Amino acid sequence: MSAIHFYRRYDTDGRCKVICMQCFQTLGTAWDRHSVEAMEAAHICAFWTEGAPATDPRSGAHSPLAQAPLVRKLLQMPAGLLALLTVLVAYAVPTALELAARHTLSPWLAVILPGDLIGCAVLARVLHRPRTAVLLYLLLTTMEGLSYVGGVARGRQLIWFADLVPTLLVLALMVRMKRRNRELAAS
Repeated sequence: MSAIHFYRRYDTDGRCKVICMQCFQTLGTAWDRHSVEAMEAAHICAFWTEGAPATDPRSGAHSPLAQAPLVRKLLQMPAGLLALLTVLVAYAVPTALELAARHTLSPWLAVILPGDLIGCAVLARVLHRPRTAVLLYLLLTTMEGLSYVGGVARGRQLIWFADLVPTLLVLALMVRMKRRNRELAAS
């Protein structure tokens, strides 16, 4: 989730237009700060509601809001269970697959190329951050490849670190989303 929850765009005449950074809905326009804060406090974000539209009404493109119920169900889990599920899906399963494949495939095919793939896929599909996922995957794969080619790390050493960064990032985002969801429910 973004650190900025609302975007305030000021017009030349002094009016302030408020836009939610989660669902991108324009909340309205106000002349004073009190009215702006009231609009923000009263907003019920479409990102967190059930039955979100499958397509964006403005562009007709597929909307990440369609998957909001999945994210919402994940955020309703106890924090420990959510952390365990994240570590299992983004770290333990891919690492086990890499360990199994390291004897039959080259380190490039067993560890380096698929290394961060599952964690980055979770980042893209579940948390709706495809650009971040692609950039992270490319950056980490390049770093792992250079470490392997440069002799800094061997294939069996990379196995333990290849999935770690995406897992930690997904875990941090889930915790942040859980905290944000709790704040929204309390207000």
